[in-house]
Amino acid sequence: MRSMVLGMAAAVAFTSPALCLEGTANNLPVCSGVTGAALDTRIISFPALGSESEVDIGQSMISALKMQDLAHGLRTTGEVIATGDYMGQAFELRIPAGTKRYLSEGRPGAVRIPGATFRYEREKQPRRGLSAPYVDLTAEGSGPHTATAVLSFGMSSQNLRINDPAIEVLACSASSGPSLRRELVYSGVSKGTVRLLYREFINDMARPAFSQDLTYDLADGDEIGFRGARFKVLKATNTSIRYLVIRSLQD
Repeated sequence: MRSMVLGMAAAVAFTSPALCLEGTANNLPVCSGVTGAALDTRIISFPALGSESEVDIGQSMISALKMQDLAHGLRTTGEVIATGDYMGQAFELRIPAGTKRYLSEGRPGAVRIPGATFRYEREKQPRRGLSAPYVDLTAEGSGPHTATAVLSFGMSSQNLRINDPAIEVLACSASSGPSLRRELVYSGVSKGTVRLLYREFINDMARPAFSQDLTYDLADGDEIGFRGARFKVLKATNTSIRYLVIRSLQD
C-alpha cells in the first residue's frame, strides 16, 4: 500500500477552500456501505498547490483528509472462459463480459453470477436451473493476474483458479476509519502579526487536545508554515487573507 498527497484542482484564482469528497483526484466514486481490500491510502488536500486563494476570518485556509481506496467489486472486461474437473468429469465455465460482482453482495460462493454458464464436456448444452452449480467470482489487488471462480454443487464446492482473466477491480474512495481531517483557520492580523488556528477532527468531532493557536510576524518574511504546510501571504487584513499555497499539510 502506498501513500501520497494529492491536491484538488482549482478552477479559478481566489477561491474559498472547502474540502470536497466528490470527484477525488483519481475520479473514484465515494464508497457507500461497502467494504473491501485496501488498495491505496491518500491525503486529499485543498486548495491545489500553486493556487491563489482568499478566505475570511474563521474560514479554513488549508484542509487535508486521509482517504483510503477500497476494492469493492469486479467487472469482466471480456468473456472469461475456464475449464476444470469435478468428480472426474471435465467441465467448461463461461462468464460473460460486463459482469459485475460487488463484495457487499455476500460472502464468496453465496452469489450466483448472472449469465454464467456451466456444462460438462460430454454435454452439448449448458446446465440450467437447479442442475447448474452456483458460480461466483473473486480476485484480490488492483490489477489481478489471477481470479478464483467458486462453484457450489449442493453440499460441496470447488475453487477454480483462472489465470490472466479479463477482469478489472471496481474501486471507490472512503475516509479511512476513523476519518482524520486537519485544517488551518485564519484568525486575523494585528500589527503585522498573522494569527492562525490549527485543529483536527475525528469523524467530524473536534479534538480539543489537538488544536493550537499560531502567530507569525510578517516582518520575518511572508512565507509561513506549519506541519509541512507552506504558503505565501499576499495580503492579510482584519477581514480576509489572500495567499499562495506552496505545500499542503503533511502527516
